[in-house]
Amino acid sequence: MSDISSIESDEVHALVYEVRMLMSQYCGIIRQPDEMNDSLLKMDSIKNKAEILFSKYRNNREVIEFYNLAIIADLIITGALKRRKSVGAHYVTNDFEFQAISTQTNRSTQSGIAGLVSVF
Repeated sequence: MSDISSIESDEVHALVYEVRMLMSQYCGIIRQPDEMNDSLLKMDSIKNKAEILFSKYRNNREVIEFYNLAIIADLIITGALKRRKSVGAHYVTNDFEFQAISTQTNRSTQSGIAGLVSVF
């Protein structure tokens, strides 16, 4: 059975989008352990769906790609949670530090945009 129904194909596309959003929002450069724990729980559910689809459609390219994406995302989150230190471009923070960094970033971005607007 390699033919996937359009309903299941739509489900695969929605799940791929969900993984991308999850990784973008919670596992970016600035990482919060609480958010990564939440994303790991969500990834467990997504990975279970990927395994079910993969067992049903082993020869379907989009299912195989989704299955691989789910496994890699899970590995990235698990690895990030095990590393408690900030390393390279990835910064692990708690809520208080994150809010301070976000506020500084927003202010500098807004002042940069205001500066560009005043030039033109």
